[in-house]
Amino acid sequence: MTRKVQRRFMLTSLTAISIILLMLVVCIGIFDYHKMLGRLDQHLHSVEAQYLAFGKAEFPREALISSSGLPLFWVAEFDKAGECVYLSEFPEQSNRNMVEQITEAVSAQSKDIGFCEECRFQKKNTAVGSRIIFVEASRSLTQFHDSVRNLIMLALIAWGVSWLIMFRMARWMVRPYEEAYESQKRFVSNISHDLKTPLTVIRADADVLKGIYPEDRWVNDIHMQSGKMSELIEEMLLLSRLQEKENQMTWVDFPISDIVEEEAQLFVQMAEIKKKKYSYEVQPMLTYHGEPKAIRNVTGILLDNAIRYSDDNGIVRLKLFMKGNRIILTVYNTVTYISRKELPRLTERFYRSDTARNTETNSHGIGLPAVEEIVRAHHGELILSTEDEQSFLVTIKL
Repeated sequence: MTRKVQRRFMLTSLTAISIILLMLVVCIGIFDYHKMLGRLDQHLHSVEAQYLAFGKAEFPREALISSSGLPLFWVAEFDKAGECVYLSEFPEQSNRNMVEQITEAVSAQSKDIGFCEECRFQKKNTAVGSRIIFVEASRSLTQFHDSVRNLIMLALIAWGVSWLIMFRMARWMVRPYEEAYESQKRFVSNISHDLKTPLTVIRADADVLKGIYPEDRWVNDIHMQSGKMSELIEEMLLLSRLQEKENQMTWVDFPISDIVEEEAQLFVQMAEIKKKKYSYEVQPMLTYHGEPKAIRNVTGILLDNAIRYSDDNGIVRLKLFMKGNRIILTVYNTVTYISRKELPRLTERFYRSDTARNTETNSHGIGLPAVEEIVRAHHGELILSTEDEQSFLVTIKL
């Protein structure tokens, strides 16, 4: 139980930290990207101003060549028919073919501003057609990509450090809960053992008195209530044994089909007495590696609960079958009402729903917690569900 709380604490904390780091990376990345665009667009305006100031003849002399062979900037003029009437000239070492390809690709686009082959461009309409200004942006894009890469690396390092911190803090945070939980388990175990002996004596004396005074109302009340108390003590001892760390189950291969079917047959008469429509379907020849007595207890607890809590003339069904590589045990019963919001609390110790309190079921709220402990010990999965809030389905995947 404490490990479950520790894992949940770490999962919640790391999820929150991951969201915060992701938001930081995205926000900083967007800020850097817009900052880069601002610098490039400012460069575009500077190039255009230089072009308009010096004219076509003087402009190419100012264009330098980048490491990729592209000029740092150039200008192309187009007439209204879309034909290129002017393209800046550059020294022989420039990659003129790539310049022409980029210019043609951009002229065919409908965008007025954007990127093409690591170049930033901007289109503007003129009196005779259009003008496109180009700025080589590989260096700016490389710096932006490096910045984002470094930012992601820092975020991953921060996430890893946070994981280590959360791992240490999780153990420290759940320590008071673990101590309280262990104290509660010891209390339940000790009080159960302390009450078992006097209750056994009281019940034995009540049996004797009932034999002498079978019609005495007071004797019958003592006998009935001592029986209920004995059942409660046995359930508390069972739960305590299941939760003890030193408790080791005997793991063997056993015919689970036979175990479940034998236990299911024991409830036929109980269902008839309580006027329930009871049926069971067990796939034969299934074997399982686990603790036979524990699986028998699970089947008995689930069937007992289903018959107790089902509505008048209710339906109770048990199924055991193989699905894929897992054995599935399901117990279904109809109920007067059960809330979906209440389902997660049904595995809490000593928790009873309002329906259970208002009916004479003699329930102590220990059955499903014991089932959960057994299923967890077998590395299985317990699922509680309801389709219409008038039926209850317990599914165990082993």
